[in-house]
Amino acid sequence: MVVVADTSPITYLIKSNRLHYLELLFGKIYIPRGVYAELIEFGDQKRVIDNLSWIIVLDEADKELLSNIVELLDRGESEAIVLAKEIKADTLIIDEARGRYYAGQMGINFIGLLGILATLKERGLIHEIRPILDDLRTNHGFWLSKKVYNEFLRAKGE
Repeated sequence: MVVVADTSPITYLIKSNRLHYLELLFGKIYIPRGVYAELIEFGDQKRVIDNLSWIIVLDEADKELLSNIVELLDRGESEAIVLAKEIKADTLIIDEARGRYYAGQMGINFIGLLGILATLKERGLIHEIRPILDDLRTNHGFWLSKKVYNEFLRAKGE
């Protein structure tokens, strides 16, 4: 499976010491250079990313497509979408609504952090989502409306 990731899901998983979830689900993850640049701006993330052989940094080549998208989204999201399109990724990991919208418009399948947690539970790799989600929200700044929080947990039987 070919998977490209944007910055924020990786950042939240690093902050909460759960980055290994991505390797469990997907094996390798590709990130564009712009996402790497965003990641290494935050604290210890450069050391973490540089020491993982399963996160691979690639450069996107379609500069014309990138120039069109970067006007609408931030650099990391734009590069992640372009890279996902170029390498025909099976999945793009992205949380931001606008990025998901444009990825969908381009026919790119995507999943966010909630989808990752749901998949982990479905595969029996975690038993409960609520404590992880509560930790992400309380201790690591992951924003989620109360309505989405409640509906998501109810749909997952929690």
